Amino acid sequence: MKPTNATCLSFLTCDALSLSKCLGISLSIAFLFSACGENTTTEKIVEVAGSGVEVVTDVSLLPPCSATNEGELVWVRNEATPRMCSAGLWYAIAEGSVAATCSTQPLLDGSGIKILCGGDSIGVVLNGKDGAQGIQGKPGVQGKQGVAGKDGADGKDGEDGADGNDGAPGAGCSMEKIDELSVRVTCGTESTVLYVGELPDTTGQGEVVLDSEKIAISLDEVSGVTQKGPFLSGSKVLVREMEDGRTLTQTGNSFNGKILNDNGEFKINARMLVSQYVMLEASGYYRNEVTGENSNSELTLFAITDVNDRNIVNVNLLTHLEYERVIYLVTQKKMKVRAAKKQAQKEVFGLLNIDATDFSNSEDLNIAGASDEDAALLAFSIILQGDRSVSQLSELLQKIATDMETDGVWDDAAKRSELADFAAAIDSSDRIQRIRTNVEGWGLSSIVPNFEKHVRKFWTTEFGMGECNDENIGKVVAANKGIATRRYICRADSLWHVASDFEKDTYQWKDSTD
Repeated sequence: MKPTNATCLSFLTCDALSLSKCLGISLSIAFLFSACGENTTTEKIVEVAGSGVEVVTDVSLLPPCSATNEGELVWVRNEATPRMCSAGLWYAIAEGSVAATCSTQPLLDGSGIKILCGGDSIGVVLNGKDGAQGIQGKPGVQGKQGVAGKDGADGKDGEDGADGNDGAPGAGCSMEKIDELSVRVTCGTESTVLYVGELPDTTGQGEVVLDSEKIAISLDEVSGVTQKGPFLSGSKVLVREMEDGRTLTQTGNSFNGKILNDNGEFKINARMLVSQYVMLEASGYYRNEVTGENSNSELTLFAITDVNDRNIVNVNLLTHLEYERVIYLVTQKKMKVRAAKKQAQKEVFGLLNIDATDFSNSEDLNIAGASDEDAALLAFSIILQGDRSVSQLSELLQKIATDMETDGVWDDAAKRSELADFAAAIDSSDRIQRIRTNVEGWGLSSIVPNFEKHVRKFWTTEFGMGECNDENIGKVVAANKGIATRRYICRADSLWHVASDFEKDTYQWKDSTD
Protein backbone atom coordinates (compact mmCIF):
# COMPACT_ATOMS: atom_id res chain seq x y z
CA MET A 1 0.00 0.00 0.00
CA LYS A 2 1.29 3.44 -0.96
CA PRO A 3 2.24 5.57 2.08
CA THR A 4 0.24 8.73 2.48
CA ASN A 5 1.31 12.14 3.77
CA ALA A 6 -0.26 11.28 7.09
CA THR A 7 1.90 8.16 7.28
CA CYS A 8 5.04 10.08 6.39
CA LEU A 9 4.40 12.83 8.95
CA SER A 10 3.66 10.35 11.67
CA PHE A 11 5.25 12.31 14.56
CA LEU A 12 2.95 15.03 15.86
CA THR A 13 4.20 15.82 19.36
CA CYS A 14 7.33 15.15 21.43
CA ASP A 15 8.41 15.87 24.95
CA ALA A 16 11.90 17.33 24.87
CA LEU A 17 13.90 20.20 26.26
CA SER A 18 13.58 23.40 24.25
CA LEU A 19 16.24 24.26 21.67
CA SER A 20 15.55 27.81 23.01
CA LYS A 21 17.26 30.96 21.95
CA CYS A 22 20.95 31.29 21.05
CA LEU A 23 21.90 34.76 22.22
CA GLY A 24 18.70 36.20 20.80
CA ILE A 25 19.42 34.77 17.32
CA SER A 26 16.40 33.01 15.91
CA LEU A 27 17.57 29.90 14.07
CA SER A 28 15.44 28.39 11.30
CA ILE A 29 16.79 24.92 10.51
CA ALA A 30 15.13 23.33 7.46
CA PHE A 31 15.52 19.60 6.83
CA LEU A 32 14.29 18.10 3.55
CA PHE A 33 13.26 14.51 4.31
CA SER A 34 12.94 12.97 0.83
CA ALA A 35 12.22 9.60 2.40
CA CYS A 36 8.49 10.23 2.22
CA GLY A 37 6.54 9.15 -0.86
CA GLU A 38 7.49 6.24 -3.10
CA ASN A 39 10.36 3.94 -2.11
CA THR A 40 10.81 5.60 1.31
CA THR A 41 13.22 2.97 2.64
CA THR A 42 15.97 3.87 0.17
CA GLU A 43 15.91 7.66 0.44
CA LYS A 44 18.19 9.72 2.71
CA ILE A 45 18.02 12.93 4.78
CA VAL A 46 19.79 15.90 3.19
CA GLU A 47 20.40 19.48 4.32
CA VAL A 48 18.79 22.27 2.33
CA ALA A 49 21.51 24.55 0.96
CA GLY A 50 21.07 28.21 1.77
CA SER A 51 18.29 27.87 4.33
CA GLY A 52 19.61 24.96 6.34
CA VAL A 53 22.50 24.23 8.69
CA GLU A 54 25.38 22.09 7.53
CA VAL A 55 26.34 19.13 9.74
CA VAL A 56 29.92 17.92 10.11
CA THR A 57 31.15 14.97 12.11
CA ASP A 58 34.17 16.67 13.71
CA VAL A 59 35.52 20.14 14.50
CA SER A 60 38.44 19.51 12.14
CA LEU A 61 35.99 19.31 9.23
CA LEU A 62 34.57 22.81 9.74
CA PRO A 63 34.92 24.89 6.55
CA PRO A 64 37.14 27.99 6.65
CA CYS A 65 35.46 30.94 8.38
CA SER A 66 35.75 34.03 6.19
CA ALA A 67 33.84 37.09 5.05
CA THR A 68 31.92 34.98 2.52
CA ASN A 69 30.25 32.86 5.20
CA GLU A 70 30.18 35.37 8.09
CA GLY A 71 27.19 34.59 10.37
CA GLU A 72 26.58 31.09 8.99
CA LEU A 73 25.88 28.20 11.38
CA VAL A 74 27.25 24.65 11.31
CA TRP A 75 26.35 21.74 13.60
CA VAL A 76 29.24 19.62 14.83
CA ARG A 77 28.00 16.13 15.59
CA ASN A 78 28.05 15.31 19.34
CA GLU A 79 28.39 18.99 20.33
CA ALA A 80 25.60 20.52 22.39
CA THR A 81 25.27 23.72 20.34
CA PRO A 82 25.77 24.92 16.76
CA ARG A 83 28.79 27.02 15.85
CA MET A 84 28.66 30.43 14.18
CA CYS A 85 31.29 31.93 11.88
CA SER A 86 32.41 35.29 13.31
CA ALA A 87 35.60 37.29 12.65
CA GLY A 88 37.43 34.28 11.19
CA LEU A 89 36.57 31.83 14.00
CA TRP A 90 33.81 29.28 14.65
CA TYR A 91 32.18 30.09 18.02
CA ALA A 92 29.86 27.79 19.97
CA ILE A 93 26.38 29.26 20.47
CA ALA A 94 24.85 29.02 23.97
CA GLU A 95 21.51 27.30 24.53
CA GLY A 96 19.03 27.71 27.31
CA SER A 97 17.58 24.94 29.46
CA VAL A 98 13.84 25.68 29.62
CA ALA A 99 11.71 22.60 29.10
CA ALA A 100 9.12 22.80 26.33
CA THR A 101 6.87 20.64 24.15
CA CYS A 102 7.58 20.03 20.50
CA SER A 103 4.75 19.71 17.97
CA THR A 104 4.09 19.91 14.23
CA GLN A 105 1.96 22.25 12.13
CA PRO A 106 0.95 21.67 8.46
CA LEU A 107 2.26 24.18 5.90
CA LEU A 108 -0.48 26.27 4.22
CA ASP A 109 0.23 24.80 0.77
CA GLY A 110 0.11 21.21 2.06
CA SER A 111 3.71 20.56 1.04
CA GLY A 112 4.84 19.44 4.50
CA ILE A 113 4.94 20.43 8.17
CA LYS A 114 6.83 22.81 10.51
CA ILE A 115 8.49 21.46 13.70
CA LEU A 116 7.67 23.79 16.63
CA CYS A 117 9.57 23.63 19.96
CA GLY A 118 8.77 26.13 22.71
CA GLY A 119 6.68 28.12 20.21
CA ASP A 120 9.61 28.58 17.79
CA SER A 121 9.96 26.88 14.40
CA ILE A 122 13.15 24.81 14.37
CA GLY A 123 12.73 23.07 11.03
CA VAL A 124 10.53 22.05 8.11
CA VAL A 125 9.72 18.52 6.90
CA LEU A 126 8.66 18.46 3.23
CA ASN A 127 6.59 15.70 1.63
CA GLY A 128 8.58 13.59 -0.82
CA LYS A 129 7.59 13.95 -4.45
CA ASP A 130 6.85 11.06 -6.78
CA GLY A 131 9.63 10.49 -9.24
CA ALA A 132 9.11 11.28 -12.94
CA GLN A 133 7.47 8.53 -15.02
CA GLY A 134 10.00 6.43 -16.93
CA ILE A 135 10.06 6.16 -20.76
CA GLN A 136 7.89 3.35 -22.08
CA GLY A 137 9.89 0.44 -23.52
CA LYS A 138 9.56 -0.72 -27.16
CA PRO A 139 7.17 -3.64 -27.82
CA GLY A 140 8.86 -7.01 -28.13
CA VAL A 141 8.91 -9.20 -31.32
CA GLN A 142 5.78 -11.37 -31.64
CA GLY A 143 6.50 -15.06 -31.13
CA LYS A 144 5.31 -17.93 -33.37
CA GLN A 145 1.95 -19.41 -32.67
CA GLY A 146 2.21 -22.70 -30.81
CA VAL A 147 0.54 -26.01 -31.69
CA ALA A 148 -2.95 -26.27 -30.27
CA GLY A 149 -3.10 -28.72 -27.37
CA LYS A 150 -5.64 -31.41 -26.78
CA ASP A 151 -8.54 -30.86 -24.44
CA GLY A 152 -7.72 -32.25 -21.03
CA ALA A 153 -10.00 -33.93 -18.55
CA ASP A 154 -12.09 -31.72 -16.34
CA GLY A 155 -10.22 -31.11 -13.07
CA LYS A 156 -11.58 -30.66 -9.59
CA ASP A 157 -12.26 -27.20 -8.27
CA GLY A 158 -9.28 -26.00 -6.21
CA GLU A 159 -9.57 -24.65 -2.68
CA ASP A 160 -9.79 -20.93 -2.17
CA GLY A 161 -6.36 -19.45 -1.38
CA ALA A 162 -5.67 -17.63 1.88
CA ASP A 163 -6.10 -13.89 1.86
CA GLY A 164 -2.78 -12.17 1.26
CA ASN A 165 -1.37 -9.72 3.82
CA ASP A 166 -1.53 -6.01 3.09
CA GLY A 167 1.87 -4.63 2.16
CA ALA A 168 3.85 -2.98 5.01
CA PRO A 169 3.44 0.79 5.13
CA GLY A 170 6.34 2.91 3.97
CA ALA A 171 8.78 4.06 6.68
CA GLY A 172 7.71 7.42 8.18
CA CYS A 173 9.50 10.09 10.25
CA SER A 174 9.54 10.02 14.06
CA MET A 175 11.17 11.79 17.00
CA GLU A 176 12.53 9.82 19.95
CA LYS A 177 13.81 11.21 23.26
CA ILE A 178 17.28 9.79 23.98
CA ASP A 179 17.95 11.48 27.32
CA GLU A 180 17.61 14.89 28.97
CA LEU A 181 20.12 16.32 26.51
CA SER A 182 19.09 15.00 23.11
CA VAL A 183 16.42 13.57 20.81
CA ARG A 184 16.76 11.42 17.68
CA VAL A 185 14.82 12.29 14.50
CA THR A 186 14.43 9.20 12.26
CA CYS A 187 13.09 9.11 8.69
CA GLY A 188 13.32 5.80 6.87
CA THR A 189 16.66 4.18 7.58
CA GLU A 190 18.43 7.47 8.25
CA SER A 191 18.45 9.51 11.47
CA THR A 192 20.07 12.52 13.09
CA VAL A 193 20.50 13.60 16.73
CA LEU A 194 19.44 17.05 17.99
CA TYR A 195 20.88 18.37 21.25
CA VAL A 196 18.23 20.28 23.12
CA GLY A 197 19.43 21.30 26.58
CA GLU A 198 21.73 20.90 29.56
CA LEU A 199 21.51 19.08 32.86
CA PRO A 200 21.62 20.90 36.21
CA ASP A 201 24.72 20.63 38.34
CA THR A 202 23.94 18.65 41.50
CA THR A 203 27.47 18.28 42.87
CA GLY A 204 26.48 19.57 46.29
CA GLN A 205 27.94 23.05 46.07
CA GLY A 206 24.95 24.46 47.95
CA GLU A 207 22.85 25.58 44.97
CA VAL A 208 21.70 24.21 41.63
CA VAL A 209 23.88 25.62 38.88
CA LEU A 210 23.67 24.92 35.18
CA ASP A 211 26.43 22.59 34.09
CA SER A 212 27.54 25.00 31.40
CA GLU A 213 31.20 25.86 31.66
CA LYS A 214 31.39 27.14 28.09
CA ILE A 215 28.73 29.67 27.10
CA ALA A 216 29.33 32.00 24.17
CA ILE A 217 28.81 35.56 25.38
CA SER A 218 28.11 38.69 23.36
CA LEU A 219 29.82 41.34 25.48
CA ASP A 220 29.77 44.94 24.29
CA GLU A 221 32.04 46.30 27.02
CA VAL A 222 33.76 45.56 30.32
CA SER A 223 34.18 48.29 32.94
CA GLY A 224 35.19 48.63 36.58
CA VAL A 225 37.96 49.99 38.81
CA THR A 226 41.54 48.82 39.33
CA GLN A 227 42.78 49.34 42.86
CA LYS A 228 45.71 48.80 45.11
CA GLY A 229 45.05 52.22 45.92
CA PRO A 230 43.43 53.42 42.70
CA PHE A 231 45.54 52.99 39.57
CA LEU A 232 46.41 56.25 37.82
CA SER A 233 45.15 57.55 34.50
CA GLY A 234 46.90 55.97 31.51
CA SER A 235 47.57 52.64 33.20
CA LYS A 236 46.85 49.61 30.99
CA VAL A 237 44.04 47.08 31.32
CA LEU A 238 43.77 43.89 29.27
CA VAL A 239 40.87 41.42 28.98
CA ARG A 240 41.96 37.93 27.89
CA GLU A 241 39.44 35.40 26.55
CA MET A 242 39.44 31.90 28.11
CA GLU A 243 38.49 28.68 26.31
CA ASP A 244 36.11 27.33 28.97
CA GLY A 245 35.57 26.90 32.71
CA ARG A 246 37.23 23.49 32.91
CA THR A 247 40.72 24.24 31.59
CA LEU A 248 40.81 28.07 31.98
CA THR A 249 43.26 28.16 29.08
CA GLN A 250 43.56 31.39 27.14
CA THR A 251 42.44 31.40 23.50
CA GLY A 252 44.87 34.13 22.49
CA ASN A 253 42.12 36.68 21.87
CA SER A 254 42.39 39.84 23.99
CA PHE A 255 41.01 43.37 24.23
CA ASN A 256 43.08 46.39 25.28
CA GLY A 257 42.02 49.40 27.31
CA LYS A 258 43.33 52.17 29.56
CA ILE A 259 42.53 53.64 32.95
CA LEU A 260 40.37 56.67 32.26
CA ASN A 261 41.18 58.75 35.37
CA ASP A 262 43.08 58.77 38.68
CA ASN A 263 40.19 56.96 40.37
CA GLY A 264 41.21 53.75 38.59
CA GLU A 265 38.11 53.58 36.38
CA PHE A 266 38.35 51.76 33.04
CA LYS A 267 36.14 50.71 30.13
CA ILE A 268 37.04 48.20 27.40
CA ASN A 269 35.07 47.44 24.24
CA ALA A 270 34.79 43.68 23.77
CA ARG A 271 32.94 41.40 21.34
CA MET A 272 31.71 37.82 21.01
CA LEU A 273 33.53 35.54 23.49
CA VAL A 274 33.73 31.75 23.16
CA SER A 275 33.04 31.33 26.89
CA GLN A 276 31.86 33.37 29.84
CA TYR A 277 35.25 33.29 31.60
CA VAL A 278 37.88 36.01 31.15
CA MET A 279 41.11 37.07 32.82
CA LEU A 280 41.83 40.76 33.45
CA GLU A 281 45.32 42.20 33.81
CA ALA A 282 45.98 45.74 35.10
CA SER A 283 49.44 47.34 35.09
CA GLY A 284 50.42 50.83 36.17
CA TYR A 285 51.18 53.36 38.88
CA TYR A 286 48.83 53.64 41.83
CA ARG A 287 47.98 55.80 44.85
CA ASN A 288 49.56 54.57 48.09
CA GLU A 289 47.13 54.64 51.05
CA VAL A 290 49.91 54.60 53.66
CA THR A 291 52.03 57.45 52.28
CA GLY A 292 49.28 59.32 50.45
CA GLU A 293 51.61 59.63 47.46
CA ASN A 294 51.76 57.96 44.04
CA SER A 295 53.86 54.82 43.66
CA ASN A 296 57.30 55.25 42.11
CA SER A 297 56.98 52.19 39.85
CA GLU A 298 54.28 50.03 38.25
CA LEU A 299 52.38 47.11 39.80
CA THR A 300 50.53 44.32 37.94
CA LEU A 301 47.35 42.71 39.29
CA PHE A 302 45.15 39.91 37.89
CA ALA A 303 41.52 38.83 38.17
CA ILE A 304 39.45 35.94 36.82
CA THR A 305 35.69 36.30 36.50
CA ASP A 306 32.48 35.05 34.91
CA VAL A 307 30.92 37.72 32.66
CA ASN A 308 27.78 35.69 31.93
CA ASP A 309 25.68 37.95 34.15
CA ARG A 310 27.97 40.97 34.62
CA ASN A 311 29.99 43.51 32.68
CA ILE A 312 31.45 45.34 35.71
CA VAL A 313 34.63 43.79 37.11
CA ASN A 314 36.96 45.31 39.73
CA VAL A 315 40.62 44.31 39.94
CA ASN A 316 42.29 44.45 43.37
CA LEU A 317 44.65 42.61 45.75
CA LEU A 318 42.01 39.99 46.57
CA THR A 319 41.32 39.05 42.93
CA HIS A 320 45.09 38.90 42.43
CA LEU A 321 45.87 36.63 45.39
CA GLU A 322 43.00 34.22 44.65
CA TYR A 323 43.89 33.91 40.94
CA GLU A 324 46.43 31.06 41.05
CA ARG A 325 44.45 29.23 43.76
CA VAL A 326 41.29 29.30 41.61
CA ILE A 327 43.12 27.90 38.58
CA TYR A 328 44.51 25.06 40.72
CA LEU A 329 41.13 24.16 42.22
CA VAL A 330 39.44 24.15 38.81
CA THR A 331 42.08 22.32 36.77
CA GLN A 332 43.41 19.92 39.43
CA LYS A 333 40.49 19.44 41.84
CA LYS A 334 37.82 19.69 39.09
CA MET A 335 35.79 22.30 40.95
CA LYS A 336 33.39 24.66 39.21
CA VAL A 337 34.77 28.20 38.87
CA ARG A 338 32.09 29.70 41.10
CA ALA A 339 32.80 27.30 43.97
CA ALA A 340 36.57 27.63 43.51
CA LYS A 341 36.39 31.42 43.73
CA LYS A 342 34.31 31.30 46.92
CA GLN A 343 36.78 28.94 48.58
CA ALA A 344 39.86 30.89 47.44
CA GLN A 345 38.36 34.20 48.57
CA LYS A 346 37.61 32.82 52.04
CA GLU A 347 41.17 31.50 52.33
CA VAL A 348 42.75 34.78 51.23
CA PHE A 349 40.68 36.88 53.64
CA GLY A 350 41.60 34.37 56.34
CA LEU A 351 45.19 35.62 56.08
CA LEU A 352 44.10 38.66 58.09
CA ASN A 353 41.64 36.81 60.35
CA ILE A 354 38.64 38.15 58.39
CA ASP A 355 35.58 35.91 58.00
CA ALA A 356 34.44 36.32 54.37
CA THR A 357 31.70 33.65 54.44
CA ASP A 358 28.92 36.03 53.42
CA PHE A 359 31.01 38.44 51.37
CA SER A 360 30.33 39.31 47.72
CA ASN A 361 32.78 38.20 45.05
CA SER A 362 36.19 39.86 45.21
CA GLU A 363 35.61 41.58 41.87
CA ASP A 364 32.54 43.31 43.37
CA LEU A 365 34.46 44.96 46.22
CA ASN A 366 35.66 48.56 46.13
CA ILE A 367 37.80 50.48 48.65
CA ALA A 368 35.54 53.47 47.92
CA GLY A 369 32.44 51.53 48.96
CA ALA A 370 30.60 51.91 52.27
CA SER A 371 30.00 48.25 53.22
CA ASP A 372 31.89 46.19 55.80
CA GLU A 373 33.32 43.96 53.07
CA ASP A 374 34.63 47.07 51.25
CA ALA A 375 36.23 48.13 54.55
CA ALA A 376 37.88 44.68 54.78
CA LEU A 377 39.36 45.16 51.28
CA LEU A 378 40.79 48.56 52.27
CA ALA A 379 42.30 47.11 55.48
CA PHE A 380 43.80 44.27 53.44
CA SER A 381 45.36 46.73 51.01
CA ILE A 382 46.80 48.90 53.80
CA ILE A 383 48.32 46.04 55.82
CA LEU A 384 49.99 44.35 52.83
CA GLN A 385 51.32 47.67 51.55
CA GLY A 386 52.86 48.59 54.89
CA ASP A 387 56.07 50.55 54.48
CA ARG A 388 57.11 48.46 51.45
CA SER A 389 58.28 49.66 48.07
CA VAL A 390 56.39 48.47 44.97
CA SER A 391 58.99 45.80 44.24
CA GLN A 392 58.83 44.53 47.84
CA LEU A 393 55.02 44.46 47.69
CA SER A 394 55.06 42.59 44.37
CA GLU A 395 57.48 40.03 45.81
CA LEU A 396 55.29 39.54 48.91
CA LEU A 397 52.15 39.04 46.81
CA GLN A 398 53.87 36.43 44.63
CA LYS A 399 55.17 34.49 47.64
CA ILE A 400 51.73 34.43 49.26
CA ALA A 401 50.01 33.34 46.03
CA THR A 402 52.55 30.57 45.37
CA ASP A 403 52.42 29.30 48.97
CA MET A 404 48.61 29.14 48.96
CA GLU A 405 48.16 27.65 45.48
CA THR A 406 47.88 23.97 46.43
CA ASP A 407 46.59 23.99 50.04
CA GLY A 408 45.09 27.45 50.59
CA VAL A 409 47.39 28.12 53.57
CA TRP A 410 50.12 30.74 54.03
CA ASP A 411 52.79 29.11 56.16
CA ASP A 412 55.20 32.04 56.67
CA ALA A 413 54.68 32.74 60.41
CA ALA A 414 57.52 35.26 60.54
CA LYS A 415 56.04 37.37 57.75
CA ARG A 416 52.58 37.23 59.36
CA SER A 417 54.11 38.58 62.59
CA GLU A 418 55.74 41.33 60.56
CA LEU A 419 52.36 42.33 59.13
CA ALA A 420 50.83 42.23 62.62
CA ASP A 421 53.61 44.47 63.98
CA PHE A 422 52.84 47.07 61.32
CA ALA A 423 49.08 46.88 61.99
CA ALA A 424 49.66 47.26 65.75
CA ALA A 425 52.04 50.18 65.23
CA ILE A 426 49.64 52.24 63.13
CA ASP A 427 46.61 51.33 65.29
CA SER A 428 48.42 52.42 68.47
CA SER A 429 49.45 55.79 67.06
CA ASP A 430 48.06 58.62 64.96
CA ARG A 431 49.25 56.96 61.72
CA ILE A 432 45.92 55.21 61.23
CA GLN A 433 44.16 58.59 61.24
CA ARG A 434 46.63 59.93 58.67
CA ILE A 435 45.85 56.96 56.43
CA ARG A 436 42.13 57.74 56.71
CA THR A 437 42.88 61.36 55.79
CA ASN A 438 44.87 60.20 52.74
CA VAL A 439 41.96 58.12 51.44
CA GLU A 440 39.42 60.85 52.17
CA GLY A 441 41.57 63.31 50.20
CA TRP A 442 41.22 61.24 47.03
CA GLY A 443 37.51 62.09 46.91
CA LEU A 444 36.52 58.60 45.71
CA SER A 445 33.25 58.76 47.68
CA SER A 446 31.54 60.70 50.44
CA ILE A 447 32.52 58.15 53.11
CA VAL A 448 35.56 56.00 53.89
CA PRO A 449 34.48 52.62 55.30
CA ASN A 450 35.48 51.52 58.82
CA PHE A 451 38.70 49.73 57.89
CA GLU A 452 40.20 50.41 61.34
CA LYS A 453 38.26 47.62 63.03
CA HIS A 454 39.65 45.02 60.61
CA VAL A 455 43.20 46.29 61.13
CA ARG A 456 42.70 46.06 64.90
CA LYS A 457 41.12 42.60 64.81
CA PHE A 458 44.00 41.24 62.75
CA TRP A 459 46.87 42.21 65.02
CA THR A 460 45.07 41.65 68.35
CA THR A 461 44.00 38.17 67.23
CA GLU A 462 47.44 37.42 65.85
CA PHE A 463 49.08 38.47 69.15
CA GLY A 464 46.50 36.75 71.34
CA MET A 465 45.42 40.02 72.97
CA GLY A 466 41.71 39.48 73.29
CA GLU A 467 39.16 42.30 73.25
CA CYS A 468 39.68 45.62 75.00
CA ASN A 469 36.40 46.37 76.82
CA ASP A 470 35.13 47.81 80.11
CA GLU A 471 36.17 44.68 82.00
CA ASN A 472 39.79 44.94 80.81
CA ILE A 473 40.48 48.67 81.28
CA GLY A 474 43.92 49.04 82.88
CA LYS A 475 44.93 45.49 81.98
CA VAL A 476 48.48 45.05 80.66
CA VAL A 477 49.08 42.16 78.22
CA ALA A 478 52.30 41.00 76.60
CA ALA A 479 52.04 40.16 72.90
CA ASN A 480 52.76 36.47 72.32
CA LYS A 481 54.16 37.17 68.84
CA GLY A 482 56.04 39.91 67.06
CA ILE A 483 58.34 42.09 69.15
CA ALA A 484 58.87 40.03 72.29
CA THR A 485 59.28 42.94 74.72
CA ARG A 486 56.15 44.79 73.66
CA ARG A 487 53.30 45.08 76.15
CA TYR A 488 49.92 46.74 75.65
CA ILE A 489 47.44 48.29 78.04
CA CYS A 490 43.67 48.52 77.58
CA ARG A 491 42.62 52.13 78.15
CA ALA A 492 39.27 53.86 78.63
CA ASP A 493 38.86 54.45 74.87
CA SER A 494 38.48 50.64 74.48
CA LEU A 495 41.70 50.47 72.47
CA TRP A 496 44.97 48.65 73.12
CA HIS A 497 47.92 51.05 73.44
CA VAL A 498 51.64 50.39 73.88
CA ALA A 499 52.14 50.46 77.66
CA SER A 500 54.60 52.96 79.14
CA ASP A 501 57.41 51.77 81.41
CA PHE A 502 55.52 53.08 84.43
CA GLU A 503 52.30 51.25 83.38
CA LYS A 504 54.22 48.02 82.87
CA ASP A 505 56.19 48.28 86.12
CA THR A 506 53.21 49.18 88.32
CA TYR A 507 50.64 46.87 86.76
CA GLN A 508 48.53 45.13 89.46
CA TRP A 509 50.20 47.02 92.31
CA LYS A 510 47.89 47.73 95.20
CA ASP A 511 47.42 51.16 96.73
CA SER A 512 49.77 50.31 99.63
CA THR A 513 52.68 49.28 97.40
CA ASP A 514 55.73 51.58 97.66
